Amino acid sequence: MKVAVLGAGPAGLTAAKVLIDGDVPTTVLEREAQVGGLACTRVHGEFRYDLGGHRFFTKNEEVFALFKEVLGDELIGVHRSSKIFFKNRYFDYPLEPANAFFGLGPKTAFEILVTYLYEKFKFGRPVATNLEEWVTREFGSKMFQLYFKEYTEKVWGIDCREIAAEWVAQRIKGMSLRVAIRNAFLKKPDEDPLSLLTYFYYPRLGIGRLSERMEDMVNAHPGSQVLKEAPVIRIHHENDRVLSVTHRTPDGQESDVVADHFINSMPVTDAVRMLRPRPPKEILDAANALDFRCLVSVHLEYDAPQVTKDNWVYIPERHIKFGRIHEPKNWSPAMAPADKTGLVFEYFCFPDDEVWKMADEDLISLTARDFASLNL
Repeated sequence: MKVAVLGAGPAGLTAAKVLIDGDVPTTVLEREAQVGGLACTRVHGEFRYDLGGHRFFTKNEEVFALFKEVLGDELIGVHRSSKIFFKNRYFDYPLEPANAFFGLGPKTAFEILVTYLYEKFKFGRPVATNLEEWVTREFGSKMFQLYFKEYTEKVWGIDCREIAAEWVAQRIKGMSLRVAIRNAFLKKPDEDPLSLLTYFYYPRLGIGRLSERMEDMVNAHPGSQVLKEAPVIRIHHENDRVLSVTHRTPDGQESDVVADHFINSMPVTDAVRMLRPRPPKEILDAANALDFRCLVSVHLEYDAPQVTKDNWVYIPERHIKFGRIHEPKNWSPAMAPADKTGLVFEYFCFPDDEVWKMADEDLISLTARDFASLNL
């Protein structure tokens, strides 16, 4: 039996690793010159940075065992430190009551508490059907308006009422204002929701090392390989089975890969368009109607050993175009030289947004100007 995996991000390469562990010859096809997908680690001179920063946490022992097996002694533990910037102040995340009280002022803090208690004790609470209703129920309307609404809509580009409650319930599972306050006073790490964990694991040289190590494992297995700069251009199928795929080679030629089974981890919209014979028009139309949010990542380098003390700073306010900042060196000292540091700024947008179309020089200038206005 032979298997082909389309895409060499963490999902595709993990599938490939499981297969070679079972002694199944596996070929992985990757469009880019580097594995890792959106969880790759870029190298620029002496600096390393992830596309947005990816911490690892899980309560699944099997998944954690695989993570440790792949990374071995490259794995380090990192104390989590995050901030939220709004109303020209920085607030701890997770919530620290004293920090929130003095930062927001007693009036706003009181309104947060009152609106939360109102939601908790009002009679006949309906089942939440969207993000706005769910967050209002768990945190109160004041907290929703202060932070969740602006940041969520900045990240996803749609109204909070268009996002299903089931999604946010999984995204911040176990979280509420009551839980946040309880954990601030009575910290019990083993009982923390994943959104509140204060400690996480990270590869010393960036999250991309997870994919790079699995790439090495696949290439070392007899009959298996990871082909980079090998974009899939056609997926040949018959009688509900994929028979082969055609990909380009680095020198521009075409090559076919035949296998007994295929695993797809590339964007579903791309995979549907590559099917030969082509799917019916309604299938293509449905695929083309799917919206994807885009990420623009800007990396700025500084002649200073440190700029922030945090892993992340979240920026919900809309007049600042980027939505999140992370400092890779605060994740691992190996991500930058001892006397320098870098910051990564994340912009969330659609392909027709101004940010996506902006020239690199203009985007760098915008980023530096907006960051300076924060007075960090």
